[in-house]
Amino acid sequence: MADFVSSNPLIESVDDEDLQPGVADLRSPHLSLSSAVASDVNVSPNSPKRSMHPSLRHHSTPLVDYIRQASHHGGLSTEASKQLKEADGLLRRGRHAEAISCLELSLLTSNPDSSLQCLLWRLLGNAQLSLGQYKKASICFLHHLAFCRELNDFEGVTKAECNLGISYMKLGMLKLAGRCFLQYLENSRVLQDNMGIAKALSNLGVLSKTLAARAYEAALNDSNSSNENGDANLKRAIAYFEQHLEIVEQHGDLEKQARVYGNLGSCHEMARQYPQAMFCHGKRLEIVRMTSDWRSECYALCNLGNCCRANQKYAEALEYYTTNLELSRSMDNTAGEVASLLNLGATCELLGRTKRLSNGTLCI
Repeated sequence: MADFVSSNPLIESVDDEDLQPGVADLRSPHLSLSSAVASDVNVSPNSPKRSMHPSLRHHSTPLVDYIRQASHHGGLSTEASKQLKEADGLLRRGRHAEAISCLELSLLTSNPDSSLQCLLWRLLGNAQLSLGQYKKASICFLHHLAFCRELNDFEGVTKAECNLGISYMKLGMLKLAGRCFLQYLENSRVLQDNMGIAKALSNLGVLSKTLAARAYEAALNDSNSSNENGDANLKRAIAYFEQHLEIVEQHGDLEKQARVYGNLGSCHEMARQYPQAMFCHGKRLEIVRMTSDWRSECYALCNLGNCCRANQKYAEALEYYTTNLELSRSMDNTAGEVASLLNLGATCELLGRTKRLSNGTLCI
């Protein structure tokens, strides 16, 4: 995002809300997955208890539920069940690449039951997505989508459209991603799924903001281009995020409210609407301090400093950057500390130039 051009580069620290998947089977390092944590595998009283790391006894992925569901399909062989259970253990330990091998083997060893095949492609797609293998994930989600259509599973089709859209967006195929997200939004409205609508709006907002940033960059590099395309996409992004905000406020979800305010703030920064951006980042700061989310507090402080600096309010910018520096140091956040120091140095230099200009000793 190039909303402030200076000989002293601004350290950007915008914490965008990640794309929201329709199905969250895994905790991913690439995507913020908001699924509920499933219970652990049930062990019958006569079965020997398995040794499990303490951190895994009460936390697992929803794959356990899928194993139970798949067992009822009748197409789950003993070998396939074994592979799925092994995959669950690997996923809970963060060994996603090995889990994928188990899931792929399950596809080969299970009976050709459409319901089970649909389930396995869905799991495999999410596993690939979690590892950043977006092309492979898109292929898996296309298979999942096809099986959902064969089974007349409208809810499954809806979720597959969302996850396919995420894969396309990560691959830079933004038009295809947009079609998927719009279909996800339309289907979620048919299903009267409020949270699905919220996720779709969030994804469309992120997509529109990405398109706006690309359009502005293209216009910056081409004197014959205008900002009309960027302005239109940015306007859409703000509209999507505002609708998303309404829903998360109704549900009282403070974490999501904070993230939406952050996205709105960065959109207003791109539009050089600094009072609106300050308001949004200020609201985010207020919320994250209530929830003790220090990392998001650092982002909010940095973005407030960025707004002040872009608006030539250098003294206020220094206050935000200094607070960010102190918080980053107290939390051993090296990246935040470095960003704060760079921002402080660049802003001090600008402030020094302003003072020299006011004394008539320097002409730029």
